[in-house]
Amino acid sequence: VSLCSLAQVYEAQGRLDDSASLHEESLAMLRRIHGSKDHSSVAASLHSLAQVYKAQGRLDDSASLHEESLAMDRRIHGNKDHSSVAASLCSLAQVYKAQGRLDGSASLHEESLAMKRRIYGKKDHSSVAVSLHSLAQVYKAQGRLDGSASLHEESLAMDRRIHGNKDHSSVAVSLHSLAQVYEAQGRLDGSASLHEESLAMRRQIYGNKDHSSVAVSLCSLAQVYEAQGRLDDSASLHEE
Repeated sequence: VSLCSLAQVYEAQGRLDDSASLHEESLAMLRRIHGSKDHSSVAASLHSLAQVYKAQGRLDDSASLHEESLAMDRRIHGNKDHSSVAASLCSLAQVYKAQGRLDGSASLHEESLAMKRRIYGKKDHSSVAVSLHSLAQVYKAQGRLDGSASLHEESLAMDRRIHGNKDHSSVAVSLHSLAQVYEAQGRLDGSASLHEESLAMRRQIYGNKDHSSVAVSLCSLAQVYEAQGRLDDSASLHEE
């Protein structure tokens, strides 16, 4: 446990090599303890190391560990819906997307989303909103813009219900992502409106501090203004 905890601290600090080394040691120890038996601790350790490998850009190694973790989670939980299985599906799907394996990624995200819907029923839950958003991003990469927009709209609506009138980074991200899909669809007025709301929310969240999210919002909105022919407004945002 101490090895894993320290590894997570190192990961948060950006010390990825040190984090990977400790996760590898922890995983090896857990394999010796549990032998060939499936165990949730081993599956979790595989998952954690896979996440660090992904952050290091070692996508093949990450995918391999995530596949092993997912298979173990499936054997442990059988045919039951379980949040650990849903999380494993989502994580592997993200690695597949990074590898450009979009069909495989979409399939895993769809399975994860369906499982989360069964687990949480009709309740709004941040985990469901995240799955909707992730699948929508893969659909966008596949060029399935209508499907992407629909999922992003559902994710945004859920985020708004979860967070109410509070400014929240999850809502700002959902606004920004849907705006990008609308832009790709040629729905420039809708895109501009969403980008404006996302930018305003990020300004509220981060105040006078410089933040990369605010810079991204400024650039994205400027691009939409340019596409609309609002060149002065676009130039003003780019300068900021």
